[in-house]
Amino acid sequence: MNAVTAVRKVLHRWRRNSTSRRQLAGMSSHMLKDIGISRSDVVNEVTKPFWKD
Repeated sequence: MNAVTAVRKVLHRWRRNSTSRRQLAGMSSHMLKDIGISRSDVVNEVTKPFWKD
């Protein structure tokens, strides 16, 4: 894998992390309960920097 491909993969992962966290933050308590995630789990996740998995 060359450097450009590696950087693109990292950027894609960071964007996916950011998008997923934004979606989690927008879910209702009912939706979170349906998927087995507590509001405190969401807070812990969305406060992570985008580069952290």
